[in-house]
Amino acid sequence: MTLIDRIRDLIASGKTEQSLDELYHYVKENNADTIDHLVMLQNRMKTLQRNVQIGTMDEEAEAKERAKINDAILKLLPQLTPEYLAQFNRTGTYTAPAKNMNRLYLIGGGAVLLLIILIIALSRGGGSEGDALAEDTELTANPDMAADEASGPAEGTLLYDVMAAHGGYAVWKSEYNEANGQSIFRMEDDKTCQEIKNNQVVGTFQILTNSPDYITLYDADRQLYLRIGDISAEFHNEGESNWNPLFDGAWITPPDAPQ
Repeated sequence: MTLIDRIRDLIASGKTEQSLDELYHYVKENNADTIDHLVMLQNRMKTLQRNVQIGTMDEEAEAKERAKINDAILKLLPQLTPEYLAQFNRTGTYTAPAKNMNRLYLIGGGAVLLLIILIIALSRGGGSEGDALAEDTELTANPDMAADEASGPAEGTLLYDVMAAHGGYAVWKSEYNEANGQSIFRMEDDKTCQEIKNNQVVGTFQILTNSPDYITLYDADRQLYLRIGDISAEFHNEGESNWNPLFDGAWITPPDAPQ
């Protein structure tokens, strides 16, 4: 049984605390960002248990909070695939497969496109074998075409909600302050984010995670981790673990977005 299967079985058996402990033990040497998630979930679990013990939380509220914690654990599991762990062990980072994030696509759009192509192909039943072979060759030469059309951030994540609310764009603008000035963080695709100050690119971040609450970024040149939520951004340098406040801000629709 794989670790992921075991974690799912523990959650299904109501053993949330044990699933958190085993998951923490497994990834503590591999991924600092996942550890941050787990520490927060462990704190939520301890708070839940304490509230139950002192009688400030009834059974219904306990069940709802436990369900939320279980859901958060399950959303972390896709990061723990063998491909993820193998690449992280080699490079210290993970690069997800490229997707087109310029706009949101309807899930299943690619399947509809393939169905239409199939119908057209069948309606040409009188065509020559050579024509059919040419059409088959064209389709197999572009196997990712339909998949690209259906790609996008996972539903329920921060970027999904942001892009749905801002016309397919993910741009976070900080408030101005004397210490840090003002920055704009623009997601270029599902792998990279650029930091822009005074209309100049001052840094390029790799997108590490996209959770329901925030995205986590890493700038290899500055050895800097950044975490952006709805209205605030935090940072820590490589080798550190505590997050420090950086900016307040908000997600915006860029001025150059088509109307």
